[in-house]
Amino acid sequence: MYQVKGYFSSLKGSYYEIGKQQGEFVKQNPYLIPQFIHEENVISNNHWTESRNILNKHCPGINEEIEGFCEVLKIPSKNIMYYY
Repeated sequence: MYQVKGYFSSLKGSYYEIGKQQGEFVKQNPYLIPQFIHEENVISNNHWTESRNILNKHCPGINEEIEGFCEVLKIPSKNIMYYY
């Protein structure tokens, strides 16, 4: 039988604070880290900037959320899968 484990949470605060809360959760459950981080072949500055601009247009606040997430995990935002 195939099982899937999921989590639900209620987060409050600014986009950045919410990202930090999510980062703390992932930090406490390190097996989740590979699902969010791409460590090889980091994207170019142009691609990263373009991705951030597209996300900002269609999902305002997500870049701030990602920055908070990255701060907690001490990783560069260029390594986050959202930008790939």
